[in-house]
Amino acid sequence: MKRARWFIICYDVCQAKRLTKLYRILFATAQPMQYSVFLFFGDDAELLQLHRKMLRVIEANIDDLRIYPLNGQSNLYWAGRTLLPTGVFDHSAPSWCGLNKECANHSLPLQARSKS
Repeated sequence: MKRARWFIICYDVCQAKRLTKLYRILFATAQPMQYSVFLFFGDDAELLQLHRKMLRVIEANIDDLRIYPLNGQSNLYWAGRTLLPTGVFDHSAPSWCGLNKECANHSLPLQARSKS
């Protein structure tokens, strides 16, 4: 059985065309959290497939791409500005992430969440 888990993916891309391509790849498969920071849920095969797509876009000698695994027992915390403007909802987002409803809870236990 494949074990899915959470990853934070972040990047710093120097050229606008590559930046846009990488953003579109990630936006199709992961949840945007901040500028150039995404939350991805998948197993090793899905992560490898995504990683290969991203490597075809970036210039490894000048761009920066980082993938950090999250411990399944961790909570996700945030403070400050919301992920989307007030009154804007992303109904394609997983229900736990707070993007598809008003959400005052800034603590999201990752262990209890599943891919939607």
